[in-house]
Amino acid sequence: MTAYFLAPLPITVTASTGWASHSPASNTAVDHPGLTAKSTGVTASMTVSFGSAKTIDTIALLSNIPANATVTVTATGLNQTVTGFTGTKPDLYSTKTIIKFAAITVSSVTISITVPTGKTSEVQRVVIGKRVEHIGVDQSAQRNPEDFSRIDTGIGYQTVDRYRVVPSWKAKMSFIPDTKYRTEFEPMKMAVGTHTALLFVPRDEPQRIQTEAVFGRFASMPKAETNNLENWVFDFGIVGLTS
Repeated sequence: MTAYFLAPLPITVTASTGWASHSPASNTAVDHPGLTAKSTGVTASMTVSFGSAKTIDTIALLSNIPANATVTVTATGLNQTVTGFTGTKPDLYSTKTIIKFAAITVSSVTISITVPTGKTSEVQRVVIGKRVEHIGVDQSAQRNPEDFSRIDTGIGYQTVDRYRVVPSWKAKMSFIPDTKYRTEFEPMKMAVGTHTALLFVPRDEPQRIQTEAVFGRFASMPKAETNNLENWVFDFGIVGLTS
């Protein structure tokens, strides 16, 4: 049971086809759940650039891609196709399509989506980067949805400004080797802080990813503790931007 974080590289959509003018592919580069890219037919593609060569091993699409859709990612040294999620999940959760591969160093990738006839695809965010993995989270992990709806109460009334309930986790990862913490976890923490959203996958299993994975921000700066400077405990909370 592997758990991992995926901090997104900054991306720019440099070319795209098959997307609606009012919901362009460029929307997938920003952390705003209200902005999505919507296809106009059964095929759509986009090329995203990192500005310079970067090492990547994972591409995640946070989306509403129909079952039996195919997603193909291509770059120098990469040509891989996966099928969209075909299982069952509560409608409250968006579909997550995650493509993992051996690490490559490239400056851009092309993502192509093909859906069954009569269907279209919608992508909220494209997350590309290099995974920071560990064997899993500790048994004391807490999974608590957060409701940011505003409720104003007065004498004899309540008014509610309703917002979507989002998933969150509070967890620890123990026994992280010192070298791994210093070269992977600490740089990730410094890069994203509490201002940049990242993907957290607590269990790398296709069915569980759909309801357990969270794309969101650290609720506060994660803490790291050690007793012997050989192994570290990574203590964090993360709150999703969307489900």
